[in-house]
Formats: sequence, structure tokens, C-alpha cells
Amino acid sequence: MPSKDTVKGCIRLDFTNQLIHFKASCQEKPVRYEVKDLIAFRVNDLLFERKVVDGRPLFLQKLVEGSAQFYTDNHKPFGRERYYLAARDTLVELTMLKEEVVVQGQRFLKTNKQYLKVINQVLADCNEGTNVMQPFPFNGEALARAVSAYNDCRFRQQSGSRAVVYPASIRRPVRFFTQVGVSTVVIPSPTIRETKGLYTRKVVESSGSFGGSPNYDFSDQGSRTRTNIGYIATLGLEKPSARGNVSWGGHITYLSAQYTRDLVAGGTTNAFTDQYNYRDQSNIIFSVPKQEPIRFVGTVKEQVSIVQIGLLGRKYWYTNKASWFIGGRLNYGFAQADYTSSIDLYATKTATSVYLGKMVRYAEPAKFTSSGLGSLVEAGWQRRQKYGVSARYTWQYLHQASLLVDYYF
Repeated sequence: MPSKDTVKGCIRLDFTNQLIHFKASCQEKPVRYEVKDLIAFRVNDLLFERKVVDGRPLFLQKLVEGSAQFYTDNHKPFGRERYYLAARDTLVELTMLKEEVVVQGQRFLKTNKQYLKVINQVLADCNEGTNVMQPFPFNGEALARAVSAYNDCRFRQQSGSRAVVYPASIRRPVRFFTQVGVSTVVIPSPTIRETKGLYTRKVVESSGSFGGSPNYDFSDQGSRTRTNIGYIATLGLEKPSARGNVSWGGHITYLSAQYTRDLVAGGTTNAFTDQYNYRDQSNIIFSVPKQEPIRFVGTVKEQVSIVQIGLLGRKYWYTNKASWFIGGRLNYGFAQADYTSSIDLYATKTATSVYLGKMVRYAEPAKFTSSGLGSLVEAGWQRRQKYGVSARYTWQYLHQASLLVDYYF
């Protein structure tokens, strides 16, 4: 782009503000510009100018213009915000350092407010405004006020221009979105995972009194989950940051899952044959041999519904035609599970298993309810800020992987 040319159009920044995708018309294919290609650019009321910092050109955001200028550089996603003061064609960084000093053998942490020394030195020719304000804290708002006071002082003395203050950020509207998709269970619910507890507390039915609870020594012998497809729907909102690369918001989500667990477990119990018995479907009592190996074989089915509300955060990256994001959510959810089982009991003392009967704890589905905190991680792709696809991994009551279609409005 030729020097000093000004062109209006649609602009999109990468998350460092050092790579610009510009379109003279929002329908055109974007042109990519780097720092070396531009002198300055403006996004709404945010102004960025090219400056040389540490020997390399960077775009710094201008917050104050006048006889002295104040810039900030806060594009680093995990770094600290940096501040710069420019006057008389000189750019100097304003810093505050913490140093460790030793006094009489004692170690102390000393704060070196270098930024105050620089301001007092560079702005010494008209410091009536800055002197009244001192000492001021080390943050962008306070430093911008100090530089503005200097420029206004120069203007009153008719030796400089009045301060022009630019906003540090712009307000972005809240964006709503909806997501629908399918999910699959990766790790089943605690009800299904607790194989031993399942047999002893949720399947076994005692037909008579027993002096205390019997002891069990059961272990899983090859149980597996057959997973059916579940469904998921989300309604949410997010508010992007001024640069659009980070957003925060909230959501409400409904998830469902329906799956079957093939259970195989075996072991022994100390129940006496005349003290601890089971009833089969024909209401016939059968006994479990004491200290003899037995095996439980059958299926357990569970249908789960979960409602979640929570907070979300996302990090965006932009390309010419689309955007990518990763994010996480912290949820509080309510789960309800309908649970049925059908378990056959075998004696395995001999080489050939002997069928003892069917255990029918629940002829009708049992309901389990649960509530508590959960979370998820997600990643997605968006096209034209309207449509997209995403994937997420959720854990609350059970673990689910989901694939969704997204729409933003």
C-alpha cells in the first residue's frame, strides 16, 4: 500500500494485532498486510500506529495524541501490558520493576517506579498538571491522564496542541448462539461403573432375614459398554473482548444418553444357603452356595437426561475465510437416570456352569437423580461468523463426546 494512502473497508486482526486482513468491500477476498506494509490502521475508534520497539516494528495502540503521545501494547495473550511515552520524536517505555535488595544481611523486595522518573524528565517543561496528580498508579488509565494533563498544559501556554484521547477498548454487542448435535458415552455413569456395588446393592434381592450384610468378593470379568447415540442442544451467549480474540458468556444445555452395559462378574459370598437366597422371575427361591464361585451375567440399561447451566470462555484465531476457537465451561447440572437390569446367576464350581436363576431386583425401571459441578472442553470452526461446527468433551455424571452444528445470531 503506498505511503500516506487511506482506504476504508472491512478489517480483521489476528490475536497479536500484528497481522491484518483487509477488504475494501466486505464481500471481497481479503488482502493480508503485515506491519511493514502499513503506517497505521483504525478499527472503529481504536487507533494503531507503527513504531519501532526493541529494534523491530510493531503496531502500538495510541491512547493519547498531542505534544506527547501515549501508547499501549497489550496484544500478548499471556504477557503483561506494556506502556510507551513518545515526545520530541523519542519513544521510551514506561516500566515498574521489582528488585531484590540486601540491607544488613536482610533481603527486601524494592519497587523501582521508573515510569515516574521518565514522566518527570520528559514532561518537565510543562508539569503543573502531572505534579498535582503524583504519585499515580502504574496502569494505562492513570498514565493516559498524566500525558493528557501535560498536553493540555502545553495548549494553555500556546506551545502545543490540545490532548486527544482515544478509547482503550470498544463495546461489542453480546452474541447469541445455538448448538445441536449428537453425543456418545465415553465413560458410563457411576451406577454402571460400580460393578461390585451394582450386584450387591442394586441387583441382589434378599428373601429373608440375615444377621448383618453378607460379604462379597466380586470382580469384573470382561464387562463392556454398548453405547447408543445421545442428543445435545445448547442455547448460549458470549461477549467478545475489544479485539475479538477472547469471549466470555453463559449457556444452558440439555444432554441425553441411552446405552447398554454387558456385565460379567464373578466371585464368592459368605452367605449361608439357608440365610441368603434370591427369587427368580417365577418367585421361586434359589440359594447361593457359601464360599463357592458364582458368576453374574446380564445386561444393564440406563437412559440419562442432564440439564446444565454455566459459564464459558473461548479463545479465537482468525484466518482469511473463517475462525477457530478453543474453550472451556464450568457447569452446574441436574441428572436423572432411568435404570433397568436383567442378571442371570450361575454356579461355576464345576467345569460346566450351573444356571441358578434370574435376579429381578427391579421389574420396573428405577430412577436415580444427581446434581453437582461439571465441566467441558470444546473446539470449533466458524464460517462468516454465522455458521460452524464444534466438538466437545463433557464430564458430569458420565463422560460424553459430542459433535455439533452451531448457529450464531
